[in-house]
Formats: sequence, C-alpha cells, structure tokens
Amino acid sequence: MDISQFRTWTMQSESDPDIQYKVMCENGKFFCTCPDHQFRKNECKHIKKAKRQLAGEQQMSKLFVFCVIAFGYFMRRGKSVKKQ
Repeated sequence: MDISQFRTWTMQSESDPDIQYKVMCENGKFFCTCPDHQFRKNECKHIKKAKRQLAGEQQMSKLFVFCVIAFGYFMRRGKSVKKQ
C-alpha cells in the first residue's frame, strides 16, 4: 500500500458503541474525527490502530511477494533436478 493514497477507517468508540469515528490518511498525514484528536491534536488511539492495521497490510503484502518468489524459485529448482 502506497501511503500517499487516501485511506479511511471507521473506528467504534470504546465508551459508546453507538458512536463511530473516521480516521483518514492522506499523503502520510493522519486525521481523526474523535474529540481527542480534534481538540488536543494528539495522535489518538484510533490513529494508532489505523497505523497498526496499515503496517500489518504492508507486512502481509511483503510476505506474499516473498512467498511467490520463493515458490517460483523452488519450482524451477525442482524441475531442473528432475531433468538430470
């Protein structure tokens, strides 16, 4: 995932299940609609959670690419061994 893209997440309030907040990331800058971020300009728990999810997606993407490359390598290696 390219962090320059626009992303949004919907996060549920822990104190009131009827309230949801939007976390947005645009060009690497995070914003949240929760009061903590709006008034204090802190990196709130909703932004931290979105960053963890984004980091997890990036790790999974790297792992997938690694597995595809490794699979191709071992398939080619296995085929060359059978021909000998």
